[in-house]
Amino acid sequence: MFYQLPLSDHSIFTTVRISAAAKCVLAAFAITLSISTLGVAQQIVASKMATPSVPKIPLMVSEEIGDDLSPSPLPPETRAVLKFLESQLDIQFELRRQPWKRALDRAMVGEGLIFGVSKTKARLKVLNFSETLYEDGVWLVSRCDATFPFRTLEDLKGKTIGVVRGASSGEEFDAQANKLFRVEDDTGATQGRFTKLAQKRMDALVFYKANSTPERLSEELNRLYTPPAFAHTKLQGKPLFCVLPQTITTTSIHIGLAKTQDQSLIQRINQAILTGRKNGSLQKIISAEQDRN
Repeated sequence: MFYQLPLSDHSIFTTVRISAAAKCVLAAFAITLSISTLGVAQQIVASKMATPSVPKIPLMVSEEIGDDLSPSPLPPETRAVLKFLESQLDIQFELRRQPWKRALDRAMVGEGLIFGVSKTKARLKVLNFSETLYEDGVWLVSRCDATFPFRTLEDLKGKTIGVVRGASSGEEFDAQANKLFRVEDDTGATQGRFTKLAQKRMDALVFYKANSTPERLSEELNRLYTPPAFAHTKLQGKPLFCVLPQTITTTSIHIGLAKTQDQSLIQRINQAILTGRKNGSLQKIISAEQDRN
């Protein structure tokens, strides 16, 4: 015990007293730190609980298959519109890419939103449509060594035209399918469609593209879809595919939702589209995506 120590001075006693005091201070500090840490942790947990996650909205989109059988990237217009709507509505689209006919059938029985749908009389009976997102040109593409004059649908008489199954090329065109001209039903395998055209299994195919010209679109299609067996045409500087100068029609592109479903999200989408169109932000983001492409 310390009172039995030979104390020539009080240094040992003093040290013992300071050490005891330090232990008390440290213990008090540890308790305070633990309480503080616990409080911070509780605040973080509470903050996470209070901040709702961004809602994920299922959205059916046409699936285009590349030459390697993997899904092709979304067109720049589609990417731009989805990015715009997600930022404006604080939502995240959960893309469900699938063949167009399947997506359309599912949308019409109420299985969710569908992107890229145009208006027809049949669709208007069961779907509500958003405001117009952008306009698509409906182009005819032929082999350059087998082009033909096209001004009216009568010019397609007796020809075979490739059309993606379930897609509309305007109601006048749709009404004449397999009557005035024969339709070659295509899937979303874009490379496969152009291979059939290159092999002369059809006279032309229908291709949808916004904000383009025949010259610019021809260059793009030859660059992307000339089949390997016809690569010599590139080396010779001769394009394989030519876009006819006149479109079949121009069609407005929308998001659609079955009338049997809650329409509140479509209403919010419409408000965002109208605002973006008025202040120019929607067209700005579409142009930026097209320039990147």
